Amino acid sequence: MNGMPSWYTENADPDTPVTIATRAAIMVTDLKTAEMALPMEELTTLKIVGLDTEFSTDEYDDKIVSLVQIAGVGPSGDGIILYDLIACPDLLEEDTSLRRLLASDTVIKIIHDMRQDDDVIQGQFDFALKGLYDTQTADMVIREAYLCRNSLNATLEYWVGVQNTNKAFVVKNDKVWNQRPIPQHMREYAVMDVMYLKQLYHAQRTKAQSLEDRYYYDENGNIVRVNVWQRCCRSHHGGSRNVKAVMTEFYIFLRNADQATRARFESKLAFSAHFQDWRDRRDVGMNVLRVGAARGLKWLVDERLATLNEGKIVYV
Repeated sequence: MNGMPSWYTENADPDTPVTIATRAAIMVTDLKTAEMALPMEELTTLKIVGLDTEFSTDEYDDKIVSLVQIAGVGPSGDGIILYDLIACPDLLEEDTSLRRLLASDTVIKIIHDMRQDDDVIQGQFDFALKGLYDTQTADMVIREAYLCRNSLNATLEYWVGVQNTNKAFVVKNDKVWNQRPIPQHMREYAVMDVMYLKQLYHAQRTKAQSLEDRYYYDENGNIVRVNVWQRCCRSHHGGSRNVKAVMTEFYIFLRNADQATRARFESKLAFSAHFQDWRDRRDVGMNVLRVGAARGLKWLVDERLATLNEGKIVYV
C-alpha cells in the first residue's frame, strides 16, 4: 500500500477479482493501521456513518464480535473500514478512534436492527453504543408496519431499490465469521451491508419529513402531537428504543382499524405471542423489535399501562 488510508482491501485473494463492493474498503487488523485509517482528529468532522457488526462464538460458545464495519469515512465520505476484532480485540478494548466513534452521541451511526450489536458489544467490551439511527425501527414507524420486522435486504429494496447480492453466498452459522483470513466473498458481504446505509437513511428522512404530524400517547397518558421524523430518531436514540411509545402507537392503529383488520392482527398476535414467549423475556423491556409486536402488547397489558376498551385507549 502506498500510504494510508489506501481504501483498498488488504490480503485479497489474488485469484479472485476485487469487485466494486470492496474497491473502497480497507481491512484493519492492528492498532497502528486503525489510527491511520481513522485518525482521532477526523472524529471531530464526522457527522454520520453506516455501521454493522458480524459475530462469531468463542470456545465457550459465547457470542463475540468478529468484525465491525464503518462506512462513510475518508476525504470523499465513501470510504469503508473493516475492523477485525478477532485479530485485534484492542480495537475496542483500548481508547481507540473506533471505540470513541461507537460511544459518541454526536455522530449518527446508521444501523439496521441494532438489537444484537448493542447486546454483544456491551457484554464483551462494557460500553453502550450511542447515537444510533435504526433503519429497521424507522421503517416500522414510517410505514406503520407494526408487525413487520423487515430484513436489511427487504428494507433496502423498498427504499432505495438495491440489495446485498452476496447474502446468498454466506452460510449463516455460529462459526462462519471465525475464518481467517476472511474470504473474499465474505468481505464483499460485509462491505455491502454498510455501503448503502447512508442512502437508506436519506430516503427515510425525506419520506418522514414529508408526512404530517401524528398523535401519540406519552408516558403520562396524554395525547401529544409528534413530528414523524423526530419520532424515528427518538425511538432509538442512545442505543435503546421506546417500547411504550411504539406499542401505544400500535394500539392507536388497532383502535382506528376496521373489524376485519383488527381480527387479522389479533390472530397474528395470538400466534406470535406464543411463539416468541421463549426468547423474549430478557428483552421485553428494551426492544419492541426483539420481542415482536405481539409480546410487546402483552407486556403493556401485563404492566397495566394501557388496554383497548370499546375502541379507545384507556390507561389504568
